[in-house]
Amino acid sequence: MPKEDVSFHVPFGRNSFKGNLNNYIDWHVFYYGAYELGELTFMRRFIGRESTVVDIGANVGNHSLFFAQYAKKVFAFEPFPQIVARLRRLIVENTLSNVQVLAFGLGETEAELPYSPPSEYNQGVGTFAGASSRSGNSTMLLVRRGDDVLSEQRAERIDLIKIDVEGFELEVLAGLTHTLAVHRPVLFVEFSKETQNRIREREDLTRLA
Repeated sequence: MPKEDVSFHVPFGRNSFKGNLNNYIDWHVFYYGAYELGELTFMRRFIGRESTVVDIGANVGNHSLFFAQYAKKVFAFEPFPQIVARLRRLIVENTLSNVQVLAFGLGETEAELPYSPPSEYNQGVGTFAGASSRSGNSTMLLVRRGDDVLSEQRAERIDLIKIDVEGFELEVLAGLTHTLAVHRPVLFVEFSKETQNRIREREDLTRLA
């Protein structure tokens, strides 16, 4: 797809979305109405007016903006500061009171970890996975356990958890074991082949495979 430097402002369900055609996710919003529209439509069936949704790897807000139309509460986790700033602007521009942005990643333990930033064109490929072994522009960002954070937020129910963290899925899941056991939410997780192989090696997570 072409990388056109063209700004746009389009309807997004009951909300609106400002973007630029030089961004991979934005390009899909402009031409198809949303990024990963089929997956969003599928997840919609698990969200009701009293639902709480957890969006881990919220990125620029495509999924959180969609969830906010139907759920009572959305927790949007995104660690990369430049993207967090844009995510927050999107929430403010749409005056969404039911979306809470948490500006850090989730993992198995609380720590500052190396993070490999995304490209300017595709802002969905930033990751903690393997960042310490990559040369170049990795940066240190905060990661916390999801169980601890959701307990602090006093979330009474968790109905759906979406995870898209570019290879860091097992660490995120390991930090959510209490939440998963208590709330039994629907999980929608992006898994690479490498992650599928890794999950088979984790006895404590094999039930999620």
